[in-house]
Amino acid sequence: MLSFFGVASVDAWDEVYKGLACAFRQSKAYETKPGAVAAWLRLGEIAAQEVHCKPFDQTGLRAALVQLRALTSEPPKVFSPEIQRICASHGVAVVFVEEIAGARASGVTRLRTASKALVQLSLRYRTDDHLWFTFFHEIGHVLLHSKKDVIIEDSSPADDDPREAEADDFPATCSYRPRQPRNSRA
Repeated sequence: MLSFFGVASVDAWDEVYKGLACAFRQSKAYETKPGAVAAWLRLGEIAAQEVHCKPFDQTGLRAALVQLRALTSEPPKVFSPEIQRICASHGVAVVFVEEIAGARASGVTRLRTASKALVQLSLRYRTDDHLWFTFFHEIGHVLLHSKKDVIIEDSSPADDDPREAEADDFPATCSYRPRQPRNSRA
């Protein structure tokens, strides 16, 4: 287990994973298990190591929102590699990591290096609206909040964290032009 987590001792694990400053949105109906959350976070770290990113570019990422929003009407085989490519070109590794039982997380945003942010998505609810809301919510954290925060999203509102309210509002405020319906003559 220590090898999986990339630490040498239980004390080192405690220092790295128990010390994370995570802001959770948790469903009161389900128990969140810290070990499951730590394992899910570690799987995201491992996946992010394989994503080669240019240095973080907040201005470029904000400008890319139009491109990213245009992908919302595309099938997964098109949008998945494209959001990963676009975000990597602006210093954000986007990884998809299946949910681990007990983790109860839809997404997390955190800084991996001084020039690389990580957006990790679980596809927990398996619907397009949840995926896209979570993705743009996480991009909101990247653009609006300290890159030192680790913020894990679940399904219920975080009543006392103003960062969550801002990130919840961000998907609706991203500027984009909706695509014309395919059978429209306009």
